[in-house]
Amino acid sequence: MGYKKSVYTVVNDEFRRRKEKSVSEKSKREQEILMHIPELKEICDVIKSTGTELVRTVIDGGDVEIMIEEIKTKHITKMEEKKRLLIAHGLKEDEMEVKYTCALCEDEGYADGKICKCYKKALYNEAFAQMNFGAKISSHSFENFRFDFYSEENDGIGVSPYERMKTVYDVAKKFARNVEKKSNIVMRGPTGLGKTFLAVSIAKEALKNGYGVVFYTAQNLFRTFERQQFNKDMEAEDEINEIINCDLLIIDDLGTEFITQFTVSCLYNVINTRILSGKKFIITTNMTTEELEDKYSNRIVSRILGECTLNEFYGSDNRGK
Repeated sequence: MGYKKSVYTVVNDEFRRRKEKSVSEKSKREQEILMHIPELKEICDVIKSTGTELVRTVIDGGDVEIMIEEIKTKHITKMEEKKRLLIAHGLKEDEMEVKYTCALCEDEGYADGKICKCYKKALYNEAFAQMNFGAKISSHSFENFRFDFYSEENDGIGVSPYERMKTVYDVAKKFARNVEKKSNIVMRGPTGLGKTFLAVSIAKEALKNGYGVVFYTAQNLFRTFERQQFNKDMEAEDEINEIINCDLLIIDDLGTEFITQFTVSCLYNVINTRILSGKKFIITTNMTTEELEDKYSNRIVSRILGECTLNEFYGSDNRGK
């Protein structure tokens, strides 16, 4: 699926505006320069006419190769005259050319049949902006993850929290690089151990790799379904389509939302649909298996855990450190 349709719409509109602005600014500069250097007009007219001459020469036939060479020579000569005249008046030789934001793709988004780096970057930036992470967690990333928050002492689970988090971190990084070929993930453990931090880090890295990612807290996820079901909210309907079909769905803090028969049904439908279609998901939760079963039933929890790699988080609350 890749990025959401709205991401491409915004970025394509931006690239169109960039190009239009560059062409418009070029036209204004050209008019101002011709007013100050009138002799340039004749030179520019000759340069523009060479294109028409080439087309006419090919259509008319005759000794085409010789005529084309003559036209090319005239074009090059006039271009050199134009440059010298601009420089003589203290201007840059390309002052009358279009100055694109990206010279490589000329603000088309594609160069030599390939997606330009500037277009990829614009897509990522817009996709990230539409995630609405907020200032508090927007700085979360693999690069900013702190292992020194975790004790290197064995606390009775066979390995230290530090060693355990090294493993969890590696699993998360590998997942973000190759989402469609990895197992779904459940991140489980007490509050403040970095579950949301790593989930956001995965989302950001997956976005960079071109995957379409949807990130919701459990509470906001089910509110979206309620808006669609009870308020007939068309925007919510679009959001649900993305929830079902995106490359990666991340549900943060499952179990903290208000549980109803409706939300339980929504959770099962989302998870089951994504499993059947091979779409990946990540769930973070503070709850044990038994607590989840009490809230959602053994059937739903079994369906989730049977399709996921379970990453347990251990240690003490890192918030505020």
